[in-house]
Amino acid sequence: MKLTRSLVAVLALLSSGCATSMQMSTEDLNRLTPTEGIVVGSVQIKGGKDILGRTGWTLLAQRLRGPLAFLVPEGLEYRLNASRGGAEEVFVAKMEAGDYRFSKLSQHGFSTFTADTNINFRVQAGTNVYIGWLIVEFPPGLLRARNPV
Repeated sequence: MKLTRSLVAVLALLSSGCATSMQMSTEDLNRLTPTEGIVVGSVQIKGGKDILGRTGWTLLAQRLRGPLAFLVPEGLEYRLNASRGGAEEVFVAKMEAGDYRFSKLSQHGFSTFTADTNINFRVQAGTNVYIGWLIVEFPPGLLRARNPV
């Protein structure tokens, strides 16, 4: 049982390290290829309390794969970090053109709390796209594994 938990923790850390941050530097944004576009938006996380006082969360964006999935490069995942109860986090990222979805919200640290999300957006080559202000709101009280988001 301990080996299984350790393996799950290691795999989670490795998989989260493969995603690209959506909070990019000006230098990164200036090197845009013809197949990339710029996505602008913000996220704010509100409500709930954690028994351990943790506030860090990661929102994962993944490229949607359609019927021609073999033409889409593997590994197009992006992460956006924000703090519950913190300020609105603005993000600006260059991404390959295509359809994406914010698919999962997960808590930082040794936690198994994740929530599936379904927020779709489209990146257009050579275009700046504002996708909005995303607000994640937890109900009042302690966060539990099955809390609605």
